[in-house]
Amino acid sequence: MKRNRTIDFLKFILSLMIVPIHADLFIDVSRPLFLCFTLGLVRVGVPFFFIVSGYYLKERVDQRKSIKNSIIRYLKLWLLFILLDLVITGRFFYPNFPNTFAFLHKALFTGLSDAYWFMPVLIVSQLILVPVFRKGHIPTAISVGLVMYLFAMTHDSYSFLFEGTWLHRLSALHTSIFIFPQGGLVESIFFLSIGGWIHQNRERIVAAQKNALKRLIFGIVLFSLLLMLEAYLTQSRGAYDGNCYLSLIPLPTLLFILALVHDPINFDTREFGAVSLYIYLIHPIAVSVMRMIGVNSVYRTLGAIAAALVLGFAIIRVRRKA
Repeated sequence: MKRNRTIDFLKFILSLMIVPIHADLFIDVSRPLFLCFTLGLVRVGVPFFFIVSGYYLKERVDQRKSIKNSIIRYLKLWLLFILLDLVITGRFFYPNFPNTFAFLHKALFTGLSDAYWFMPVLIVSQLILVPVFRKGHIPTAISVGLVMYLFAMTHDSYSFLFEGTWLHRLSALHTSIFIFPQGGLVESIFFLSIGGWIHQNRERIVAAQKNALKRLIFGIVLFSLLLMLEAYLTQSRGAYDGNCYLSLIPLPTLLFILALVHDPINFDTREFGAVSLYIYLIHPIAVSVMRMIGVNSVYRTLGAIAAALVLGFAIIRVRRKA
């Protein structure tokens, strides 16, 4: 299958948009901007990456290719950066924890910098979904994933509506184990399965949307605005966290379909696609270091982006020469 350059480039752009989340961009500048942008719009990146991973996972399953090598690679990178996070920022974070167990629990499940939950979740979810994709049970996986995603909302963006209910208590228990409401499998299974469904129906989707560029762009703009509004309204009501929104279901899906159907980029984007992984891995440590020395949220974000870009591209080029 021909490489889609727009998907590569979107991965790069959205990996940069993940940095403001962990840098708390605008938290010390403007509360409305912080709620709408940092707790809202930029949250589109993680679901988009799950959809991309699900799309290519279904392709590998159809071609009967093993995912063993990619799983091992992800596992090695995750362990390496968890260790780096501990070594570089551990002394700074340790006093904030009641005991060593709580410290190590967070370090392993999310990383001390809050960003490394994505990699182990991606690994486990892919292992679960390989046989599901192989047997053609993608609609079932989407349905189960949607239920789990909505379940996460009860202790996330819509927690204020469920306080005191058994559902909220159960969701809070899930969060206490996996640190974040979207942890475990509650976000990954849903969006990975959407990616698998898009791959399974790609010819029909491309045929249906080939002449619908304006409609796709309108949908993306509309749900981007709705996501910012949803984030502002829910966060203003004292939501526990801001990861799972209703607007986040269609927005990354439409973005991916747009990239799949309309691929106008005519330059080589392989390096951009590859560096997105290193931006994700490098930026949390850079953010933590700048937080330790008291850098404000705007410069913290810009500094982390610069560090991730420089080191990310350097790693890719060194690996190529090797």
